[in-house]
Amino acid sequence: MSLEQQGINALYSQLIMKHGKGPEGLGWGVKDRRILRFFILASQWNLEGAKVLDFGCGFGDLYGYLLDCGIKCHYLGIDINLDCLKIAEEKYPLANFLHCDLLEHPPELNFDYVLSSGVFNDKRSDAVAFRRAMLSELDALASKGIAVNFLSAGSEIQYDHCHYNEPADVLRECYQFSNNVILRHDYMPFEFSVFINKHSQVDCKKVIYEEFCHVLERDIP
Repeated sequence: MSLEQQGINALYSQLIMKHGKGPEGLGWGVKDRRILRFFILASQWNLEGAKVLDFGCGFGDLYGYLLDCGIKCHYLGIDINLDCLKIAEEKYPLANFLHCDLLEHPPELNFDYVLSSGVFNDKRSDAVAFRRAMLSELDALASKGIAVNFLSAGSEIQYDHCHYNEPADVLRECYQFSNNVILRHDYMPFEFSVFINKHSQVDCKKVIYEEFCHVLERDIP
C-alpha cells in the first residue's frame, strides 16, 4: 500500500472513530444520498442470482439496499479499510466481505457484475493513473458489466479534499473495455455514473445490439 493510500485509509478510520456507522463515517456528509446512488448503480442490469462484487463496499450498505429491493444475488464486498469491514460484518452477518488491496493483491475470483460507489472521490496525486489502473482491474473481474460513479468536474462547488473527473475523459477510457457504454449525469448535478456493458451481443445483420432488435419489429405508420 502506498504512503498516500495509507493516509487515505487512516482518514477513513478517523472518520469512523468520530462519526460511527452513519454516512459521515464514510465521508458522505449529513446529506445522505446513498440510496439514490445505489438505485442508479443497480438500475442497468437484472442482478437477481448474479455474482456481484461491491468494490469499496464501506459498511456494506449496497447489500442492505439490494435485500430491501428483494434482489437475491451472490454478493461479495471488498474494502481496503478493516474498520469499515468490521462494521459491515456487524450490520450484515449473512453477507460475505473480504479485506483486499485490489491493485496489490487482486482476488482470483470472477463476477458477473462489479458495482462501485465513491472509490474515485478522494484527492490523490496520482488520481488519473489510479482511475485507469482500477478500471482495468475491475474489467478483469467482471464478465458482464461494471457500474461506477464519479464526482464531476462540472460541479459548481468543489472541495479541496475531493477529486473531480472529466466525464469525457472517463467515457473515453471506458471504451477500451466495450463499445457499449452508458454515462448518466442526470440524477445529481455534481456526480455521474458510467455503465460498461460487456456481454451485449451484436446482431450482425442489423448491426445493432440484440436487446434492441425488438424495436425494429414495429412498423412506422
